[in-house]
Amino acid sequence: FVVLMSTTLLSIILGQVVLPLEEPLTDILFDAGAIFVLFVFMITAVAERGRNERGQWHFKTSVETAARDAWRAKQRNVESQLRASNAEAATQARSKLVRVVMHDLRSPLLALHNMVDNLADLPPETSLSDVDVSYTTTAMRTCTDLMESIVSDLLDFERIESGRLMLVSEPFSFETVLADASLSFGSLARKKGINFVVDPPPDDLKGATFAGDHRRILQCVGNGISNATKFTDPGGTITLSLARGATPQQGASTNGGPDASGLDVSKLSHIDLFIKDTGVGILPDELDLLRAGEAFSQVGRGQLQGNGGTGLGLTIVRQILALMNKSSMHLYSEGYGKGTQFHMRLHLEQVPPPCCVLARGGPGNGRKRHSGVT
Repeated sequence: FVVLMSTTLLSIILGQVVLPLEEPLTDILFDAGAIFVLFVFMITAVAERGRNERGQWHFKTSVETAARDAWRAKQRNVESQLRASNAEAATQARSKLVRVVMHDLRSPLLALHNMVDNLADLPPETSLSDVDVSYTTTAMRTCTDLMESIVSDLLDFERIESGRLMLVSEPFSFETVLADASLSFGSLARKKGINFVVDPPPDDLKGATFAGDHRRILQCVGNGISNATKFTDPGGTITLSLARGATPQQGASTNGGPDASGLDVSKLSHIDLFIKDTGVGILPDELDLLRAGEAFSQVGRGQLQGNGGTGLGLTIVRQILALMNKSSMHLYSEGYGKGTQFHMRLHLEQVPPPCCVLARGGPGNGRKRHSGVT
């Protein structure tokens, strides 16, 4: 409006000056004064608008700065709480580790102390072949084996957590695994009065040779047999069996090709190893706890002092199998009194027997191969 009025009055003045009209000079000065006033109003309005815009900009900037500072303060608070939570979790984990180790080592140590006292109280002329001496030394060996097993579990757990566990791949057969498992772990079940049955391998696995870490596979099998022995009463049965499985979907992409890590399990052999027992079984909530895979988890009899468990066994088995081409372990039970099934699904490469490899490729091809997984 100010610009429109100023333009109109300016055109009138120019017309009065240029055109020879008989207008008094006072009218011209009056029009010029009106233009000046309107011009002042226009400058004032523009300045006021500028002040308003600057005020809005300052207000907006202040709000944004305050919001940004509040967000940063909140983020710092969250990070601080997260660090405190992680530190507390680490402290609790260390405390739990110490409690578990001390709890499980105390029983065999006390037993050893009592046995040493018993040996010290024997007459000096007692022969080493004496029945009491033989019984005591056998019990001492059992205690030392138990403590060695606990320490070995802890060392394996530490190696896996730090990424230092090395798998050694070499040709082996599952017939050897079954024989070694029966010899090494089946005797423990038989001593407890449990029937230990090893089913013969299926025809398509007889004589078949695979590349893998035989010792670590036997360790995983031993863990399953040990748990079955612990939860099965005398007179019960533990059955170890094998089967060649179908191509699994887990670990492979939906189109059957390699996954993100480049592993294509569809090109590997899939072996199912089962350890079934007729023991006390596992309740659904306990089964969920064991399937969750949390370290130091124990249920049922496993929580009793002196049962020789750290709660690390299943965790170690899962992590070792995961390093074997993403193999896996599963537990099944229909409930209390229904027994338990320990199932290992192994993804392995089937290879020619070592004798055939040596015959075809010379002596250098029979050497052990590291899997390259740490």
